[in-house]
Amino acid sequence: IKLFKIFLRPILYTEHKILANRVSAYVYHSDYPDFSTDGHCRFNVDEIDNGSQIVNFLKHLWTDRCLSSPKNENMIWLEDRSSGSVEYPTLRNCFFRNDLIRFPEIADFILNDLFIYLAVKEIGTLPKVSGVTLAWTTQNNLNEASQLFHIDLEDSKQLKVFVNITDVVKDAGPLCFLSARETEIVCHNLGHNAPGARQSGSQRVTDDVVLRYVDIDKVNDNTGPAGQGVAVNTGRCLHMGSRCRSGDRVILIVQFVPINVFREPSSFGPIFPIDRYKNDKIRSAILS
Repeated sequence: IKLFKIFLRPILYTEHKILANRVSAYVYHSDYPDFSTDGHCRFNVDEIDNGSQIVNFLKHLWTDRCLSSPKNENMIWLEDRSSGSVEYPTLRNCFFRNDLIRFPEIADFILNDLFIYLAVKEIGTLPKVSGVTLAWTTQNNLNEASQLFHIDLEDSKQLKVFVNITDVVKDAGPLCFLSARETEIVCHNLGHNAPGARQSGSQRVTDDVVLRYVDIDKVNDNTGPAGQGVAVNTGRCLHMGSRCRSGDRVILIVQFVPINVFREPSSFGPIFPIDRYKNDKIRSAILS
């Protein structure tokens, strides 16, 4: 499938490869770990222009829209719900469809040099943005779906950026993940029952299964203050989250995938102000 997509649009793919080399040339972070073995790295928004201000702004958006009664019906998660559906308490997208057009500084933050560099470093080509979520999770006692360890099936080469918008403690259901190396150990032992195996009937495994093969201290998490973040290849790293046993958790999630992604994502999020980047070859290509 991936080769077929390159065959269909060879010029576009070549352009993304060339622009990826340009990104690597002008943004270089030698202090970041090797994605090939770790599959993740941490950062703080203080490293990004206006990062702290954007985090504060997103927190105010969430407060205004989600802590009022009744909740604002323009939020994506309320727009997308089917009539009569049960309100699921995790990862609800609090963005409006036009938020990045109304507030282009949020789009600038999402497309900052650091995120693009990390995506290029892991994916190998200039990526495309496949999802943007201002994700709100409330107190729940569930342990299902994304709350179980899993691998995202869009592609083995992808990157999700997670930024804490509120302070996240253990009971707030932080993102938890294994490194790519530890994930390989678990999946090798599970064989055809491993998450991500195309022949597997289930793509999710419980904690006790994971902990048969790796020590609990190998499970990383993104607990910490607002503004702390982690970039994870969720196509190679087992991960779970949203086990929010008290309070609320609000995070920004941005997903980057290759233009010849194996499985097209099913959701996207708010619309980008494409004209804003018409003179920026790299960002225009990412949004093309």
